[in-house]
Amino acid sequence: MNLDGAKIDFEKSAKVATRRKQSSHQFSNRTRLIILVSSITCLTTVYSNSLGLNFTVICMNDVVHEQSTPGEESNHWLRDPSQTSMLFSAIAIGSLLGSAPIMYFLEKYGIRFTVVSYGIISSIATALLPLAVEFGFIYVLLVRIFQGFSASFVNSIMGLISEKWSPLSEAGTFIALLSCAFQCGPIMTMPLAAFACESPFGWRLLYYMQAGISLVCHIFFFFFFRDMPELHRHVSDKELRKISTGRAPTAERTSVPYKEMCKDPCVIGIWLSVIGSNVGFFFSLYYGPTYMANVLGLNVKSTALATALPYIIAACLKFVVGPISDRLTLLSNKTRCIIFAAISQGFHAASIITMALTEDKLIARIAFTSGIAFCAVNIVGAFKCSQLHARQYVHFVMTVVSFSSCFITLFLPLLVSVMCPDNTPTQWSALLVFIASSIILMNLPFIFVANTNPADYTLAVEKSTTNGIHNT
Repeated sequence: MNLDGAKIDFEKSAKVATRRKQSSHQFSNRTRLIILVSSITCLTTVYSNSLGLNFTVICMNDVVHEQSTPGEESNHWLRDPSQTSMLFSAIAIGSLLGSAPIMYFLEKYGIRFTVVSYGIISSIATALLPLAVEFGFIYVLLVRIFQGFSASFVNSIMGLISEKWSPLSEAGTFIALLSCAFQCGPIMTMPLAAFACESPFGWRLLYYMQAGISLVCHIFFFFFFRDMPELHRHVSDKELRKISTGRAPTAERTSVPYKEMCKDPCVIGIWLSVIGSNVGFFFSLYYGPTYMANVLGLNVKSTALATALPYIIAACLKFVVGPISDRLTLLSNKTRCIIFAAISQGFHAASIITMALTEDKLIARIAFTSGIAFCAVNIVGAFKCSQLHARQYVHFVMTVVSFSSCFITLFLPLLVSVMCPDNTPTQWSALLVFIASSIILMNLPFIFVANTNPADYTLAVEKSTTNGIHNT
């Protein structure tokens, strides 16, 4: 550990702290935990907003009846598989559009204003979706694009908040809990959708509930969050010291060193690892049930618990592996990241291969569930490595991850249609083996290039200052 760097960095923080007014309410030196909870709720609600249509599309029969003449209900856009597929793909298109300016907004306006701006867009778009349904398909498509646009910041902000607010001794726990938004989003949406669809108000109630909850969470975030702990009036000197301990002084430059990062072997290895993981995750998410139903003949019940089970297990795993990753100090940070990444993607690939080889319905369901669940472990593998190595520029690493996720979502339907034109068991097995092989091959480089030391471009050269994310 660089003790000199830690001392310099804390002295830097202390100088900034002297210019802030400290509140007498310091939450037992745990203000960072309120920041963590507030951040998780914002990320969760935005992600949940983008999932609403996935669950309410099955209970929107009233719209079909109102907008169709008798006998022509099958021609309605809610009954057209190609048009409903476009509505689901619109989230990925919106995410691509939203990811493009995220770097500019973070550097120009900082974390707080970026999160709140994207959150308000999400809340407004979600509240307008029932109205858009009344006007027709094109209007719903536009609203879905705005929902995807606003959800695009989740990956970038997740890493950046963790980098700013977590002590190094809690880095794994912080990033693991923040990433629970990807599991909490579906878990939150499913029961709300079930309640809304069964209520006298119908499916529209879901979107008004989601919009209201999201807006409240982002209003609280706006008033309580600050981009750096040094500027937060509720952060005590003791807590500030805890957050700053062990951190090397950061670079004075405010612009992201794109060229250096794109040439960094560790960053490239992280990108390859996450892309490989996401190919398998999105395939399991979108096509796992289709494979088991059409090829294995498995009757997948449309119950909230059955659908949510992989997400519940994944969230529980994150609560476990985060603290383990932080407290397993007998091993170096680099070794821990490599081990957790290998466990995550090794089990992930093995689960998909099991789905390809088995004809047993129970084994297939267990493999499907465990494959999605073990993806969560990589949050303290490649994702944690990105935070420790890229430091204040981790948002660029995660923005590229967001871009790649969008392309994967758009690419998978083409891959499935090419490799499984007849939906035969042989074709699906070949596709599953291809997916599992891709996961293994794309994760191998990370083992050799992983580096948890701060990259040279993140460090101060002449004098120590706080990094360039704006604060108010």
